[in-house]
Amino acid sequence: MARNTYDEDAYTREEFSHFQNILLNGTARIPICFCIDVSKSMDWLTNPSSDLIVTGSGYEDGGSVNHVKLRPGATRKSKLDDLKKVLRKLIYGLRDEAALRDSAVVSIVTFSRYANTVVNFCEPVSLDGNVIANQIKLGVDVTNVSEGINLALNKLSTMSKVLSDAQTESYKPVFILISDGLPTDGREAEEAVSRLRSQAANDELSIIPIGIYMDIPGKQWLRQLRPDGEIFTMNSDYDFEQVFDMIEQLIVEKAPIISVDEEIMSDNQFAKETEIPATAYGQTASPDDLLKLFEFPEDV
Repeated sequence: MARNTYDEDAYTREEFSHFQNILLNGTARIPICFCIDVSKSMDWLTNPSSDLIVTGSGYEDGGSVNHVKLRPGATRKSKLDDLKKVLRKLIYGLRDEAALRDSAVVSIVTFSRYANTVVNFCEPVSLDGNVIANQIKLGVDVTNVSEGINLALNKLSTMSKVLSDAQTESYKPVFILISDGLPTDGREAEEAVSRLRSQAANDELSIIPIGIYMDIPGKQWLRQLRPDGEIFTMNSDYDFEQVFDMIEQLIVEKAPIISVDEEIMSDNQFAKETEIPATAYGQTASPDDLLKLFEFPEDV
């Protein structure tokens, strides 16, 4: 008996089940992987200074910090709280947008000392924003970004291969890194960034770097992820809402092309007009690279 075009033995049972559901859909796909920093500094407060009382200072997660407490009556807000709020919104947005329900496949990994898979690749309709937000847990006082990057890239590579082997049309994967500071893993971080940039240079990957309440050294490091040095930065609730709205909307703009009926896709005139090139994986690259749609404002 012939085996499936994807090898069940190569994946965990859970991953295989996810892959089956994705392939049975039959729609062209955009693999998207969020790589989220959950190191201890992500629990730092984002309240305005008027809400805080400074109680001392120290050194945590690679930098000097002030120790503070909330003034009576103030509501606690942290970087991770802000991130979870807009991540919920993005997940529900992916579920509610008809085209994205069929085209996007989403995975979420987190990292501090080690990396962890929060969500294996699945369709947006399978995601619950509140459940996922509750699964994103604060890590320890270490930012080993190499752990997160390598896990995310491995997952994107596996997903791309599964789609290619099953002859399911797909678009260039999207890697979204969200972090608040400098890595603490030195050479390993440099090697992971080199791997990331190499894949982007070979047109195998689109990279979206996002800095959360990031200082100048952190931004300088984050700019290394993309050859053009462009990043998103978020320093307020408004910034979070704006950046994630942009990500969602720009993915939506690709959906009419991705979800177009197979009969139309086979039409030569349509193919000629859209000029869809093939990638090294035999996949399909979008008519315009997804990242070219992102007009990175200066320090959004």
